[in-house]
Amino acid sequence: MKKIIVLSFLISICMISYLSAQGKKQKKEKAETFTGTIKKKPWSKSTQSYCARGSDYFVLLQNDESEMVIQNNSTINLENWVDKKVKITGKKETRVIKANLNEQRPINPFEKDDGTFKCTVLDMKKIE
Repeated sequence: MKKIIVLSFLISICMISYLSAQGKKQKKEKAETFTGTIKKKPWSKSTQSYCARGSDYFVLLQNDESEMVIQNNSTINLENWVDKKVKITGKKETRVIKANLNEQRPINPFEKDDGTFKCTVLDMKKIE
């Protein structure tokens, strides 16, 4: 009987620790708010276009004139938001693209070229 009580106690402690760690992980992944203007960009031989992984793509032009490629995982049609001031809720994510060494791709002359390309995208959750 004592063994069952001790075992139940240990399992409870493990579950509490696990749930606490999950809660902390979710807090770290909290979304941020980004403001600026939505711009549509055509495909080009640019690092930004390569990062977008498609033909035409959208960026958020921020007040400091920097641009972030928008990763739209929602059903929101960004065409309706082009050239408008917006507030986007989401988070920055680093995208790692592994390319075939024989394909055209951006190359950083200061790094070893192993076919890996890294870039940052804005993973959009909500737009207003």
